[in-house]
Amino acid sequence: MNALYPRSSPKQTPTTGTCRRRELKPDQGTVMNTHHFLMAAATAFGLSTAIAQEATPDTWKDTPSTRSRAEVQQELEVARARGELDHVRQYDSPARNFKSTLTRAEVLADLEIWRRSGLAAQGRGEASPDFFSEEYRQAHARYAAMKASPEFAALVQTIARERGETVLAGRPANPAVR
Repeated sequence: MNALYPRSSPKQTPTTGTCRRRELKPDQGTVMNTHHFLMAAATAFGLSTAIAQEATPDTWKDTPSTRSRAEVQQELEVARARGELDHVRQYDSPARNFKSTLTRAEVLADLEIWRRSGLAAQGRGEASPDFFSEEYRQAHARYAAMKASPEFAALVQTIARERGETVLAGRPANPAVR
């Protein structure tokens, strides 16, 4: 007899209050488990198809066009000339014509002191750091002090030399910045 699937189950008799074992049919437990599994699978399938159904049909795709491509392009140019599409420009990438004012050595040195100050450890995890915690404030104060220190300038110079960048008086030359 298997401990997980016993062949009998206890049943109390109403008159004596004692338990007697009722014999189960050999496959009754398996049939019930299969029945429950199939019902759960059917329910899950029904729910998943209901959720996956699109909320709005794509009937607009079958709508015939009333204007030619040239007419649409001309209408676009007229709208641009009138300034009707200026609000769309706010979604353009602001970095399209971006020119950095920092050299690569300055960026790498800043990253290094950010790590050393403890600010990198504050931003770990899924949530944003607690900007109001004492621990964050102390790390930020260390970062600001390190950034203003002569050690930061020395670190920039060291990184610039390691990268083969030209170093001008006090800071590495940035050929992209004029």
